[in-house]
Amino acid sequence: MTRSRLKFLSTDHDRHGNVRCYVRQPGKLKVRIKEQFEDENGCITESFMAAYRLAVSGKAPDTPKPRKKIERSFNWLVDRYYKSSDWSSFAPETQKLKKGILDKFLKTAGELPFESYRQEDLIRSRDKRKETPAAADNFVKVIRRLFNWAIEQKITTVANPAYKVSKIHKSEGHHTWTPSEAEKYRRRHPIRTKARLAFEMLHGLGVRRSDVVRLGAQHEDRGLLIFTAWKNRNRFPVEVIVTIPNEMREAMNATILGETTYLVNDEGKPYTVAGFGNQFKKWCIEAGLPHCSSHGVRKAAAVDLAEKGGSSEELKATFGWSKSETAEEYTRKAQKRILAKNAARRRGSPGDAV
Repeated sequence: MTRSRLKFLSTDHDRHGNVRCYVRQPGKLKVRIKEQFEDENGCITESFMAAYRLAVSGKAPDTPKPRKKIERSFNWLVDRYYKSSDWSSFAPETQKLKKGILDKFLKTAGELPFESYRQEDLIRSRDKRKETPAAADNFVKVIRRLFNWAIEQKITTVANPAYKVSKIHKSEGHHTWTPSEAEKYRRRHPIRTKARLAFEMLHGLGVRRSDVVRLGAQHEDRGLLIFTAWKNRNRFPVEVIVTIPNEMREAMNATILGETTYLVNDEGKPYTVAGFGNQFKKWCIEAGLPHCSSHGVRKAAAVDLAEKGGSSEELKATFGWSKSETAEEYTRKAQKRILAKNAARRRGSPGDAV
């Protein structure tokens, strides 16, 4: 925002960094001006000046009163949901994701009675998003959670329209690193580099990136790392206890660590979750592995532990899972890899790259 010499005009920033403009006159209440301040050429807009003149003259622009939400409409339901303890238990980044989906849905369905929304309606809404399958499935997931909450709170007795609605996104998700890809990454990023420490933490601990950016010496206890997994920490807290593996310890001893976190960026500050994800992707590209990601290392670590005989309960304890089905999925992948190696040996061909 260009510095202005308009009398009585002051500015501040909201928590998102957006500029807010006010007219502050002695002895009077401040008046917020919401019109756009500058155009693309850096000139003050006519609409802003018109609102400014009104505010200085003591006349606030007429603002329409907010429409009362129609009772038992989607607008009414979601408004109550946003004020619930269930909603407040989500992390800010999760709230932002869910709110984006719900607010977009409300633009067309907001005034409709939510109890008239049937499964066939939801399927049509899902299929409108089929060009982006993951987004379509996320939409179903968010609506399912909304109705589950409404039913649990006894707001409604209707059936959940998202119940047993199948996914249309059939991908297995992030690519699971192979042993040869891990070795290729290690060759490109030797001990003493932050890239290598990050990999050894992800692979040796099997943590998510939301945990790897927060772990530090304060979590150590006699060779163990003890911490609460960041994901779902407010709703379903899971304590993780894992041994610091030799490879990670070697990387730590050779790398400059942060004061509160092991990993720090070039400015010596802890990474944000998004910032670390972007940086790790760059490290993967440098290693010739553009298809790999940080979450794929976690998946590889799970397969590796299962391949070494880790039980379902051991996998759940190590990776912070609450469902046995998740652990069994990686056990099946490990069994396939073992069978493939056995078959390769019988054929007389090397199986190490499987």
